[in-house]
Amino acid sequence: LYCPLREGLEENTECTRVLRVVPFRIHMTNNTSPCFSFSFAYTTTHIMSLRGLFLAALLVSAAANDEEVTKEFQAKPGSGSTTVEISNSASTKCSFKFSCNGGTGETWGMKLNKDRCSVYNLSGDGVSYLYFEFVSIAISGPGNPSIFSTFSDPADLSEFETSATSSESGPSFKHSIHELGIEYAGSEREL
Repeated sequence: LYCPLREGLEENTECTRVLRVVPFRIHMTNNTSPCFSFSFAYTTTHIMSLRGLFLAALLVSAAANDEEVTKEFQAKPGSGSTTVEISNSASTKCSFKFSCNGGTGETWGMKLNKDRCSVYNLSGDGVSYLYFEFVSIAISGPGNPSIFSTFSDPADLSEFETSATSSESGPSFKHSIHELGIEYAGSEREL
């Protein structure tokens, strides 16, 4: 029996039967947030509270899975090798490394979400006038994310060499991109 003590009462008049002691654990299968667990005893009056706790945990999970992080950066010719990084709350990190010449500086954007990272030209028409010596995009973090797809505009995918964690310009690279991205999955997610 579970009998809460009430101040001012000589004996406990409110006693209810404990239905069960339950271990409670929330674990994100794609490692987007920390795992936590605890045990508690519940009564029939706690069932509604458990329902609310469960719904709150689902909302936190959905928010973590749908998180999208963006960043703007300047691609300046003649700056040598430059690396731009972006990471999310799950500690997944995407890196874009490049060197460019020609043209003037351009504003570029970088976007990272649960299964995709991309870099893209933010200029009005989306066309880049930079001559890229090389480009590389890579993913790292918990769950050992691995690339299963590379996409680019206007470059042909044959211009890139892709490994499990990076995609970079190869010998046939034509030195022009407007957008470059990767789609990835963690070790616990099906490809």
